[in-house]
Amino acid sequence: EGGPRGAVEVVDLESGALKRSFPAGHTPMSPVVRGGKLYVACRFDSRVLEMDAATGTVLDSWNVPREPVALAVSPDGRKIWAAGHLPAGAADGDFTAAALTLVEDGKAVHFPLSNGTQGVRGMAISPDGRYLAVGADERLGTVLIYSLEHL
Repeated sequence: EGGPRGAVEVVDLESGALKRSFPAGHTPMSPVVRGGKLYVACRFDSRVLEMDAATGTVLDSWNVPREPVALAVSPDGRKIWAAGHLPAGAADGDFTAAALTLVEDGKAVHFPLSNGTQGVRGMAISPDGRYLAVGADERLGTVLIYSLEHL
């Protein structure tokens, strides 16, 4: 369920029955499950939630720039990447780009994407954790590949 009272709903795949539901911020999207934790981008709260996947208890949360719509979590669960849908500020200046946020050791660091990159659509981390792929509306649609070895 989206909107200001968004929820995560756990559904039985065989019967289609709703097993449980728990609150998950405003317009939750891009869920990722790693090691018993559920990560959710709360688009219009500009936050990422880390939740216990079984109970829905919020374990931690981080502020991110404008409208996070895509998440990726490293294979070991230590790095959480969030991508904003729109530029972090007004899109009327010389530099207009969405931003990536890296959450590591409880701290969030923000990285602007290349100028003109807007409308992030999805992200994925390579199985070895060395690369991040970002799908964005840059120059008629682009997949950007970032090396994560030095971050």
